[in-house]
Amino acid sequence: MTPQEKAKHLLAKMTTNADSLIYKNLYAKECALIAAIEVKFAFMQIADYENAAYWRAVELELEKL
Repeated sequence: MTPQEKAKHLLAKMTTNADSLIYKNLYAKECALIAAIEVKFAFMQIADYENAAYWRAVELELEKL
């Protein structure tokens, strides 16, 4: 899965049933970013820099959404 596809997938999984669409999108994006950052740091701690770079790319794609 490309970083772009993964970013969209995470964002969709984090979507809630909030009343406001704007709030819903911001909340989902923030949750997806937190998840991507946590996974990236986990890979960095075990020195798996290839996977850490992938999750950094996912993080950057989420910021663009």
